[in-house]
Amino acid sequence: MTQERATPVMRLLIKVVLLISLAGCEENSVSAFSAFLDQEFSLKVGQQASVRGENLTITFRAVTEDSRCPEGAMCLWAGNGRIVVELRKEGSTATSAELNTYSEPKRVSYLDYQIHLKSLWPYPRVDARIDPSDYSATLVVTR
Repeated sequence: MTQERATPVMRLLIKVVLLISLAGCEENSVSAFSAFLDQEFSLKVGQQASVRGENLTITFRAVTEDSRCPEGAMCLWAGNGRIVVELRKEGSTATSAELNTYSEPKRVSYLDYQIHLKSLWPYPRVDARIDPSDYSATLVVTR
């Protein structure tokens, strides 16, 4: 019976796969993608969008309130969802901002930009708890 040995190419591939796997496990890693001015885009908690051609990044940090009236409930008011985003433009000071689904502000100004919260998902239900990592915010950036 012969024992197969890994070729140098196989060993290199294994190392590359391990490095990629370890990079994905970094606790504070933020996944990023491109967004465009005047177009809606969605972010999950912890995700970051770079607005193309603007050197502007938006990071969805957290949902700090979700008092929206759950599906299946009868409520006296619609309730509110509040999120925190971090706004950063190259060469400028970063800032955190709160945006709301129902209460004000629903949009904030940062330098020459307006950032508007269009929606927050999932919508609460009477019979289900929302895991914080499941939230997705739909935003639009305008000048």
